[in-house]
Amino acid sequence: APVCRPVGPRSRIREPAHRSFPKEMDQGDIDRIVRDFGAAAWRAKEGGLDGVEIFAAGHLIDSFWSPRLNKRTDGYGGALANRVRFALEVIAEVRRRVGPDYCVGMRIQGKASRPR
Repeated sequence: APVCRPVGPRSRIREPAHRSFPKEMDQGDIDRIVRDFGAAAWRAKEGGLDGVEIFAAGHLIDSFWSPRLNKRTDGYGGALANRVRFALEVIAEVRRRVGPDYCVGMRIQGKASRPR
């Protein structure tokens, strides 16, 4: 059976919540996860919920934002505009799937924690 590993923007830095070393996401992973966020939002809407909240605090999405955690050298790393690209793609896909009149929010941290 294949070994499942969490994914993230980097591979040599422990994931803080579970303390495992994630597999660095390739473009296929990024595209799949963006689509999965959109599909989940669509299911929430079809299920009768009034809106969705994308949780970015302390998990996958905001790990792309941190220059300390995101060591990518492609279009998702480096400059701030690149580091927020994944989050913007998620939001755009969610909006595309649920339409303009559905409530979509994103929970973010006000302060990033730093390991000692």
